[in-house]
Amino acid sequence: MLRRIRQRAYIARAKVQLRALGSRAAQEGQRRLFLDCGSNVGQGYTFFKKYLPPGRYDAVLIEPNPNCIKSLQEKFGSYPNLEIIQGAAWVRNEKLKLFGLVEDDRGAMTQGASVVADHNSGDYQANQEAALEVDAFSLSELLTRKAEQYDQIVVKMDIESSEYEVLRDLLDTGAAKHITHIFVEFHSEYFKEPESSQHKALEKALVDELRATGVGVTIWI
Repeated sequence: MLRRIRQRAYIARAKVQLRALGSRAAQEGQRRLFLDCGSNVGQGYTFFKKYLPPGRYDAVLIEPNPNCIKSLQEKFGSYPNLEIIQGAAWVRNEKLKLFGLVEDDRGAMTQGASVVADHNSGDYQANQEAALEVDAFSLSELLTRKAEQYDQIVVKMDIESSEYEVLRDLLDTGAAKHITHIFVEFHSEYFKEPESSQHKALEKALVDELRATGVGVTIWI
């Protein structure tokens, strides 16, 4: 019950920020981009495009789980100026293991798949043998390239506990400055203690640094 109340509050705040972003008048020639890190089967994009419509915002949907890609292509593949990237938003270009596909009953298209082995250590131990190998890429590099083409970049980040390393890298490389606003879901509550409390403290530090850089931050669900 408490989680549902918190989720409704997060959604309400997100709507306020999205309306403000979407209502900003674009000057002639300006381009806008929505970057969806952790698209799963498009639940997040379905919500965000109500406020950041395809006619005004190009989109990049990023998802490492190969079981979800067909669904994304079927739903959004015909959209103009929309790109689907099969890979994990990460800190460098490399191969990683994707965990969480068999550890609970959510199935192959689970919303909880992660490249962080202990991402859900409060509930289960990651199955190393069942993990899939997936491509990962530097989100900092992608953002830097996109910033050459776009005047406003809005990011949704729900990447199942890899946000701690990815946000740190965005700040360290300076790529964070390219983000106009980020909607980020943190996952400290899914770790066992003492890691849960440690990640909770890290969340506040990361948000404070992002805001100090000039990035708008809204906590997502």
